[in-house]
Amino acid sequence: MKQISIYLIVTIILSTFIGFSLNAQNSWIQKSDFGGLKRDDAVGISTSSKGYIGTGGNLNNYYADFWEYDPLTDDWTQKATFPGNPRKGAVGFSVGGRVYIGTGEGEGLFEDFKDFWEYNPSSDTWSQIPDLPDNDRSWAFSFSIGNKGYVGGGLGYNVTKDKYNSFWEYNVTTRNWSKKTDFPGGAPYDAVGFAIGNKGYVSADDGTFWEYDPVYDVWTQKSNMDAPIRGNAVGFAIGNIGFVCTGSNNGQYFADVNRYDPGTDTWTNNWQENFTGDARYGAVGFAIGNYAYLGTGYTNHTPYYFKDFWRFSGTQLQLEVSPSNSEVSALAGNTAFSVNSNSDWIATSDVSWCIVTPSGSGNGTIVAIYTENTLAYSRTANIQVKFRDYDQPVRNVTVTQKRSSSGTENTTKDVFQIFPNPTKGIFKIASGFINNKQFEVTVTDISGREIFKKQLQGQTEYEIDLSNENQGCYAIILKFDDQILVRKVVIIK
Repeated sequence: MKQISIYLIVTIILSTFIGFSLNAQNSWIQKSDFGGLKRDDAVGISTSSKGYIGTGGNLNNYYADFWEYDPLTDDWTQKATFPGNPRKGAVGFSVGGRVYIGTGEGEGLFEDFKDFWEYNPSSDTWSQIPDLPDNDRSWAFSFSIGNKGYVGGGLGYNVTKDKYNSFWEYNVTTRNWSKKTDFPGGAPYDAVGFAIGNKGYVSADDGTFWEYDPVYDVWTQKSNMDAPIRGNAVGFAIGNIGFVCTGSNNGQYFADVNRYDPGTDTWTNNWQENFTGDARYGAVGFAIGNYAYLGTGYTNHTPYYFKDFWRFSGTQLQLEVSPSNSEVSALAGNTAFSVNSNSDWIATSDVSWCIVTPSGSGNGTIVAIYTENTLAYSRTANIQVKFRDYDQPVRNVTVTQKRSSSGTENTTKDVFQIFPNPTKGIFKIASGFINNKQFEVTVTDISGREIFKKQLQGQTEYEIDLSNENQGCYAIILKFDDQILVRKVVIIK
């Protein structure tokens, strides 16, 4: 037991951790509300570092305002107003750091559009590009691959409410539209599109799911989503995984999140990932880096229209902290806990005599520094670890410090000396208490690696040479007569 206690005190990381793993109960956290008014059927697009929401409307108004979201500051900034007519049900895509918006339904009777506009975030300006060379339409689908944008499907807001299955490619370099193979899954509107790598994907309102290969201009039907059929949903991709969530069908509104893996052509749904906000349709969604964002939309009860905004982690959150308890001696010192995580975390201690590393990101180490225990009984520090942005899970680990001893430990701790300290590598240890005693000196680095060990006897002063070691902190462990003394030496080169 004493050998184990030594390494708990000195080597920081145990070789026999007991790990605990917990999944976060939900992958969504609410961010700052969208900067504009409540609405549905807006356009949501992202570049590599910013998100944009614009157009859309509600029962009484159609909008043309345009807003930029900064995920680093969680702030919204209003940008230059979209210069086309106010509209709902438009589409958008981004290529090369610029944003493209077009089509949609206007406020007038049977008013649809096929105009397209390019937004330059650097200059906060809009310029018109060639119209979609096809019928006016709204509620089409779109995605981008490389330097091309793609638009297809949609509904004509006319007397006959024509549905379209035409599919078009826009080359931002040549500023030309090219007709491509029609979408084969019928004539969709309220479908949702996204891209993964060099392929495009469309989840149609009839429940079918399709992959588009721009190299061969070919559509291939893939596995249908294992969830209720829906329209006006949100789609996005994080890494190599696609997601379809929210939407509605015949008065039923959804909050489920369905993930698609193109490598296996499979869909999965984990209730822990379901959208935390109200079920809705007509929301917008986009991805920036390792996160996706969803906001706005409509539901069939108050408040009806939304302007809330949420961040989604596409990776199931994991938190492992080990060991569950670190038992240490009564002497002042430190110990460590290993954290395995895929998100930002925070740690707190419930006592003043033990302070801990306050926070970290991803895998890391929590160092617990504790004072000497002069009490006649042992004491325990409870350390709580949790994700920075989530209430769950919470993992509690403990540091248990032994009670003070009235015997040798208190007597010897003040007569064991190391000098010079700090040192350039060569130092001496001395103690009149250990004169003529047989004892063992062990030196370890901060990772617990043993770099020096020797049995000694008959002197009150010994020289140790660590001049070949790197600068840093090292632990000196002195064992004799069933006693253990631990000190720290610092090497500075």
